[in-house]
Amino acid sequence: MKSILLAGFMILFYSCNKSKIVPLPSPNLKGNLYADISVAGENTRLESIGTQTIFNRTVNSPGDTTVVAYGENSDCHIQIVLENIHVPGTYIFGQKLDSTQHISVVYVAGDILSGNAFVYSANNQNDQGILVIESISYKQVKGTFTTMCAGISDTAKITNGGFEGDFQ
Repeated sequence: MKSILLAGFMILFYSCNKSKIVPLPSPNLKGNLYADISVAGENTRLESIGTQTIFNRTVNSPGDTTVVAYGENSDCHIQIVLENIHVPGTYIFGQKLDSTQHISVVYVAGDILSGNAFVYSANNQNDQGILVIESISYKQVKGTFTTMCAGISDTAKITNGGFEGDFQ
């Protein structure tokens, strides 16, 4: 539950930075998000299904679209944010996109609310990885991803990632 609240906070925080308000989404009943994660030689697998996922799509007044895919389990979560990504395709981290487009992946191990968490992130501007959008519409999104997310002192290698869900 803490992670769902945290996801809502992160969506709201991210959206407020873009001068728009995003309503707090409810958990998704059909979604899934999964990935293999390796940090400092320790491996884990995130498998989130149903109510452990949130898929949200918002459109602000100039027409900018933000899609958020979120999945959690008891000890970690991943959040994927797509800005102005409207068509299926392959998006390579570190490759310049259109000035209005942005992709990012955030991996959190532990519990942020208790202060015992490690945060790792990657975005399309300066990190390594690939995100493939297999399908995207006003109703749902489906894709796969692999990336290296940077933390304060080490890196999280995320492989075999995938997500699929209907927007709330």
